[in-house]
Amino acid sequence: MQIAYGTSGIPWVRSLEGVEVLESGIGELKATKSEDELVLEAMAKPIDSPKLSELAKGKKTCTIIISDHTRPVPSKHIIPFMLAELRQGSPDIDVTLLVATGFHRPTSKDELTQKLGEKIVAEEKIVIHDSQDPASNVEIGVLPSGARLVIDKVAAETELLVSEGFIEPHFFAGFSGGRKSVLPGVCDQVTVLGNHCAKFIASDCARTGVLEGNPLHIDMVDAARQAKLAYIVNVIIDEDKKVGGAPLDQNMYQSVKGLTAAESAAAPGAVLIICSRCNDGTGGEGFYRALKDCESPEKLQEETLKIPMEQTNPDQWEYQILVRMMCKHHIIFVSDPSARQFVEDMKLEYAPDLETALDRAYALKGKDAHTVVIPNGISVIVEE
Repeated sequence: MQIAYGTSGIPWVRSLEGVEVLESGIGELKATKSEDELVLEAMAKPIDSPKLSELAKGKKTCTIIISDHTRPVPSKHIIPFMLAELRQGSPDIDVTLLVATGFHRPTSKDELTQKLGEKIVAEEKIVIHDSQDPASNVEIGVLPSGARLVIDKVAAETELLVSEGFIEPHFFAGFSGGRKSVLPGVCDQVTVLGNHCAKFIASDCARTGVLEGNPLHIDMVDAARQAKLAYIVNVIIDEDKKVGGAPLDQNMYQSVKGLTAAESAAAPGAVLIICSRCNDGTGGEGFYRALKDCESPEKLQEETLKIPMEQTNPDQWEYQILVRMMCKHHIIFVSDPSARQFVEDMKLEYAPDLETALDRAYALKGKDAHTVVIPNGISVIVEE
């Protein structure tokens, strides 16, 4: 058994006797057709929607929201077919590809080329969303929570808004895909920060696999409706498209996502061990500083819960979720030696390898402690 870690993995070398292993079963799902065939079949029979070519008829402009560099969406196998079908319905339609960066950094040209291919990058109009540029965004309404809905003008001013996306468990939105292409994908920072506020993140419904009653999901769905998102090609990525833990263990920030699966399986006071390569460091200065400079995780949690929606800080939701787990559990962070300093700065226990971490955990909880192993935390939904 391999524990996801970087591009290789860490082998589990101990006996599995008495050890409970939680896996999603995604490795058992194998496509029987090529990616192109599957996408074309799905587009030929859309769910509760006319075909894209029908939606395009009579339209002069269309914006396709595409995923950014942080998402493993196989855009090369989606966007060419979407472009072709749009132009089948309206040969002269003016199409813009809008990169849904959300609150991430801009996607580079090299990353766009890798994602879309040289032909599309050279021939199509591409705009990279900037959540921090008020001039490029416009307010179109108010969300159920009372938050302002401000989206990219390229999305707001088009006649037809469509998207690509992929579906997987998400640690506070329930699932990725669908409505997330609009919020946070192409929203202004005022809307993204409001959606990721302390009150919403603290909700018991803001958990992996939970949609009903999830306040983030409710606002996200409404944002997509108000933006008039008319059509989306969602895909599910099988296990072969992900290598080890990368890119979801590239930094401490991303590693929080996998750790929430362990939280869901653990009783209060349990020891949580996470193996994370963290080759890209902490993943955010604000995230790092919040933990490093706080008096204690408990004090930081208390202070964060008092922050109102309109004063939400960048990275706040990530450290809020991490300190939630730190207040309930003893966390041991397994990573390369280069990560030791910032792991300890953030008030977490560092271990250089899995064996050391396990020895410490059993010393704390006893050699007969109930042990649960989740080889790939990001793909698992733990049911109570």
